[in-house]
Formats: sequence, C-alpha cells, structure tokens
Amino acid sequence: MAVAKREAAGAPIGWDGKTLLEMLEESERLFQETGRYQGIDQLELKEGDHFRYERAFAKLRGALVAARETALHISASPIVRNVGELCFALYTPEGDSVAVSTGIMVHVHTMSEAIKWMVRNNYERDPGIRPGDIFTNNDPAVGNVHTTDVHTMIPIFWEDELVGWASGVTHQVDIGANTPGHDPITPTSRFEDGFHLTCERIGEDEHIRQDHRLRSQRAVRSPLYWDLDEKCRAAGAYLIRDAVHRFIAEEGIDYYKRFTREVVEEGRRIFMARVRERLLPGRYRAVAFVGIASKDEAWQPRARQD
Repeated sequence: MAVAKREAAGAPIGWDGKTLLEMLEESERLFQETGRYQGIDQLELKEGDHFRYERAFAKLRGALVAARETALHISASPIVRNVGELCFALYTPEGDSVAVSTGIMVHVHTMSEAIKWMVRNNYERDPGIRPGDIFTNNDPAVGNVHTTDVHTMIPIFWEDELVGWASGVTHQVDIGANTPGHDPITPTSRFEDGFHLTCERIGEDEHIRQDHRLRSQRAVRSPLYWDLDEKCRAAGAYLIRDAVHRFIAEEGIDYYKRFTREVVEEGRRIFMARVRERLLPGRYRAVAFVGIASKDEAWQPRARQD
C-alpha cells in the first residue's frame, strides 16, 4: 500500500527520498573524487564484526548459487541445462554488482550496464519501476555481448524503497537471426541479429505478459526452449529476491544498505591487490586473432567487399 501511494504521488523510489538517477550520479561523483566506491574509506561493518560480515556475504552468495542450481533444472534448453550457460547476480539500486552465482561471469557486467541504462533513461518515471515488474534486455548496444544472451531483471523493494535488482542471463538456442543457431556470424548489420529486446518491461505483478510470450515465441525458431529459459531466469530472480527479503528481516535494512556498499568497495580493493600482486609494473600488449572470412568467402553478396 505504501508503494502504491508513493508511486501515485510520483515520489522517488531511491534511498532517502532520492531518485535512482540521483543515486547513480552521486555514486559516480564520489568515485571520481575519492577513487573509492561511494567514497567509502573504512569498511566499518567488516572491521566492527568480521564474523557477522562474512556470514552475511555467505548468505547472499549461497542464495545466488542455490537460485542458479534450482533454475537450471527448470529450464530444459540444452545450452542452459547441459552446458550451464546461465548466471545470476544481485545488484545495488544503481546497478553495481554485490554478489554473483557461478556461471558465465562476463554477463555480470552486461546486466549491470542494462540496469544503469534504465536508470539513466529515467525508467523510474516512465514506464515506472514497481514491485512485481519484470524487465528483459538482449540489446548489444545497451550493454550485452550479442542478442542470444538474454537478461531478465526484477526490482527488489523493501517497503517503499528500491533496495536492489535480481538478474539472470541465459544463452539462447536461437534468436531468430538471418541464420539459425545460437551464435549468428553472418549478419552484416544489427538488423539481421534477430529478436531485439531493449530493456523492455515484459511483465507486471510477477507475471510475464501473454502478449510478450506470444511475440517472443513467434520471433525465434525454438519457441519451446525460449519459453523454458525465460521461466528459468524469472524463477531464479525471484528466489534471489526472496533471499534478500529474508536477509533484511534478519539483519535489518540499515545493515543491508551499508553492507552492499562495503562489499562492492571491498571487491574493488581485492581486485586491485591481485593486479599488483601478480603483474609487473608497466604496459602489457597481447596479440589476438579472430577468424574473418575474406571477401571471396563471404556468405552474403553485400559482404563481399575488400
């Protein structure tokens, strides 16, 4: 009821009366000014009670891994179930990763970029972000790798505030591109990349809309697998949301907010320490080779150019 009143009044859903865009801009400003996430200098929770801090992280990390393993058996897509091409992550309201499951780690960042894209484009105002909403994205121009990697993102609310996002990604068997398969390599423009979903709201009240289901099933060559994978991503995301609600009920909302901030900053420090530990100072160069067909081998006439 509180959320409904807040939304009707057009009130921000960020922390302390801020909009999500204000939160994101403040986070980026603090990082630019201090070089630390949210300007955090001391890891107060970790230093104050190290055991509680590590136990709290284990709760969230365990919930993400459990969500992935449970959702894995909901989906019957061969790429997802047999190869394990899926991943789940928990994000801050601004789209920064707090904890991740096992799986394809590259998409932790792509889902982050999709959330930030929605924040920067003021989704809070239009189309709105409400409890029970379901968003999806696979647009490479927004932050994805290619269209066959599809994200499902759900907002996590506590009372009248957005406290985070739960998101999952799966690699599709087919995306309706100009050639069949899970990895189209013949397109010469994005208009041949298949089914595009640019951070669309595909569901409300924890229910994927029927019009989206029909549209998506008609857009790909393997509608059964698409439908199952979409259920997989949504199920995993809701398992994560429920775990976050339990976490807040046990630890308190103030602890959760500060904890998620400190975890991101601690992760940044650990990463920087690993770089310094394992690499010599200097500039590194590497050669990478990618197989590119010559103009005489190109599949499409328009691509037969030198």
